[in-house]
Amino acid sequence: MDIRLVATDLDGTLLDSEKRISEENAKALRACEAKGVKMVFASGRSFESLSRMAREVGLTSPIISSNGARIDLSPAGPMLCDYPFDPALARAVYDILLHSGVYFIIYTTGRMFRCNAAAGGASDRGLNALKWNEKKEPSLIDVVDDPELTAAEGLGHVHKFVAFTPDEARLNALRTQLSSETPVSLSSSWFDNVEVLRPGAGKGAALNDLSKALGLDVSQVMAFGDNLNDLGMLRCAGFPVAMENAIDELKAVARRVAPDHDQSGVAKVLWDLVLGGDRA
Repeated sequence: MDIRLVATDLDGTLLDSEKRISEENAKALRACEAKGVKMVFASGRSFESLSRMAREVGLTSPIISSNGARIDLSPAGPMLCDYPFDPALARAVYDILLHSGVYFIIYTTGRMFRCNAAAGGASDRGLNALKWNEKKEPSLIDVVDDPELTAAEGLGHVHKFVAFTPDEARLNALRTQLSSETPVSLSSSWFDNVEVLRPGAGKGAALNDLSKALGLDVSQVMAFGDNLNDLGMLRCAGFPVAMENAIDELKAVARRVAPDHDQSGVAKVLWDLVLGGDRA
């Protein structure tokens, strides 16, 4: 099998339930890179967070961040593609989310803007990416809680919005309103959130653009995922892989179902299909 690029989601896929990359997964990622295979982190997390994680694992491959709103050719750059919201559309989405009363976060380069924070409780949903080995290195992202600063500076170059609530009815109502009043792309990484991207954006579109930029055929691309925001990416890969813990929609398009993310399922598939079973 001539796989030259592997794109993998993080949460629920490469990371275990404790938000860690197992040593087995890390070893397989490094072995693939040593073989010349691009090992691409493709996540809803920010570039700054993914860059840190890639460097700590020892990778130098491209990164797809903010659910496909940005592509960088390595953890140190340069940026290949950037797909921010049109500012007028960002304002329209912001107004809908703000008036909904639901807790949400705006992703921009180097900053996250928290909105309706009181509705988010003490969970800090959406900020777990900032806690990756924070004792080793300060966060590269500023978190802004100032509504006036958000309205003045937070909407000019938005990569994505993500809203959180455990109330399924409120979440569905929000999806319906966003779909009917704006042309945005909607997705989800977990049952309690809705992710809002500019029209046409997503991991699938980003993976397609990256593959073309690297001169790769779709048959040379493998992708791993577990949730709805990975569906486009798996559809764009010649060899799509869903995790055992993935939603049924992903398993339906997958050519292989990997073991659970808590069992280093990504590594097991990589050793079998990309590395020829050589675990030395």
